[in-house]
Amino acid sequence: MAHATPQQARLLMSLPEIAELAGVQRPVVTTWRRRHLDFPVAATTVEGRPLFDGHQVCSWLVGTGRAQRAEIEPDLQVYALAAVAQQTGTERLLTTATALLCLQHLDGEPMRGATSVELIERAQAADIDDCMLNSEIADDPDGAAALVNAVDDLIEAAWGARPAFERLLTVVGRLSGSGTDRFHPHLPHLMAGLSGASRHTDQPGSVRIADPWAGRGDLLLATAALLGEAHNPVFVAAERDKCTSRLLRRRLRVHDFPAEDIVVTNNFDDEVAPPDALVTALPYLPGEERSVNAALDTIDSLSLWLARGRTAVVLGPAQALTAGLKPYTAEERLRAKLLASGMVEAVLRLPGGMVPARPGYDTALWVLTANPDSRAQGWILLGDISDRELSAEVVDACITDVVTWHRDGYRPTAHSRRHFVQVAVRDLVEPPRPLTPLPMPSVRERVVVVPQTVARLRELEAALARPRSAPEPIESGLVIAEDPDGQRATIGALMRRGWLRLGQGSRIATEHLSFDGHHPVLGPVDLHTPGSPGLIDRAVLATEYPRAGLTERGDVLVTLTPEPAVYLDERGFSVVRFPVRRLRVTPDGQARCPPAVLAALLETVLRARTAGAVRPARKLVDWELPVLSAATAAQLDALLKRIAARRRQVQSELDSLDELWRIATAGITNATLTFSR
Repeated sequence: MAHATPQQARLLMSLPEIAELAGVQRPVVTTWRRRHLDFPVAATTVEGRPLFDGHQVCSWLVGTGRAQRAEIEPDLQVYALAAVAQQTGTERLLTTATALLCLQHLDGEPMRGATSVELIERAQAADIDDCMLNSEIADDPDGAAALVNAVDDLIEAAWGARPAFERLLTVVGRLSGSGTDRFHPHLPHLMAGLSGASRHTDQPGSVRIADPWAGRGDLLLATAALLGEAHNPVFVAAERDKCTSRLLRRRLRVHDFPAEDIVVTNNFDDEVAPPDALVTALPYLPGEERSVNAALDTIDSLSLWLARGRTAVVLGPAQALTAGLKPYTAEERLRAKLLASGMVEAVLRLPGGMVPARPGYDTALWVLTANPDSRAQGWILLGDISDRELSAEVVDACITDVVTWHRDGYRPTAHSRRHFVQVAVRDLVEPPRPLTPLPMPSVRERVVVVPQTVARLRELEAALARPRSAPEPIESGLVIAEDPDGQRATIGALMRRGWLRLGQGSRIATEHLSFDGHHPVLGPVDLHTPGSPGLIDRAVLATEYPRAGLTERGDVLVTLTPEPAVYLDERGFSVVRFPVRRLRVTPDGQARCPPAVLAALLETVLRARTAGAVRPARKLVDWELPVLSAATAAQLDALLKRIAARRRQVQSELDSLDELWRIATAGITNATLTFSR
């Protein structure tokens, strides 16, 4: 059987693969190719698709500051291996390459130049019982030999077999779409933290970590990472797929866990000892085949396996774990029974996208503890972060909320929780309701925030009750023009007359923006939705952008991309960010083109580009404005100022009404406010 060598394929990458390598969207690469003359030229074309030399692309990305060499070179080597999968198949590539990586890690010998006979001998010596890599190499020794140089390059680029193994799992799974059991990056850490595995390090001996549906072992490794070097985990895993179970063994061995501490079976039986921590995800089933009763039955079986004081964290469909169930059905009764057992410690509704390959799969977590502290009997923690991004901060807050609830001498009034609410179980089962929390105040909110809210209510009521003077009437004085004056001029012509000066925006890097700088930075988004722009420190501005000027009061900021927007800067001392530009009215133009009038006229004439167009219909300097007489300009300026003053007055009252509405509805919803009787 003939095999393609990685050296023949590894230099050739398509445009989508370059986008994956650089971590950008596919159209960005096309833009680079069009705008930058030094972008690598296509090495060849296959079926109309340009292919590029991977090393040239890597050097260009590094040289232009778009990537770090240490970050993308390992991925480049993975793409070299992935190219071989076009002939051997992705699963075969992943199997053989991970076997070679594991072999190199175990015997410490380099891969480069090894023959098929040498590989067979090394595999037999490293895996005498053939439980993880012997067959993978012996079944196709020529295919393994064809990969040895590329595997050695990957190990060198990734600084070791272990990081190379993880890169291979991630990139090949992403390219092939085969990583269906991968999780959101922060989810394993969340489940591991909720499992309480680190609590068992206070006792001598090993910590047993179990996963009945282990897959490739993401949850096992995340939980083991909490134990530290002083305690060795013992892994007890079940995986029905033979190839995946062998891959799991290879992965754990590459992470330096001894073979005698790794137990991987097809299924758990009664002889398996109870674990100290159980972390698992119920197998995914399509919505048509998904059964609420089956999911709850599985969790019930897992709870019976736990020893006293041990914890299980189970990921499953939100439909079964948190959604409302019809009263008096078998599903509702079973869930009520589990809640009444006292083993369900916490329930957390998760945001979407926890299993990226299943974007429509809504999930939730159950935390179960066998024979918990008697003080927690009859109570449960409910959390809902479905409207949040699962960030590291949210993960840490959720873990803290749960582990401090009734452990280590917890007292309910002594802790404030961020994402969970303590609820009586009886309030959830009679009558049954969804296992999602009502917005209830924390201890601190009841003591501090609620009194402040009531005081603010009184201020709003007083402000709205204050008698207001009759507003000054706005009389525009506008009538039909009998002899229209059609004189118009482009912005460029007004600049040549000396009425306007045009300034360009600066290219401000996002990393230089902060919340505590000195000067607002106004970009296209800030012109469309004025609010709280990013700030830049004056020292950073002077050092990094010495040519960037500050706006003055009355400057008119304009952008045509992505959509036309106009903003009158009434404060000044702001930084204009590209592609926004600044129009400044000169003293010679004040009488004929006041700033407020200029901004209003621009808002009227500017038009968005048509669908499908890549640029606006005309340049900013080519847009025409009416040339007003000094008298007309002064009258329009005065009218616009009166309208702006009335708008501010009305907006102030609307803001007070909106705030009063929010406080009243929120207070009634979370039961912190009520009406006096």
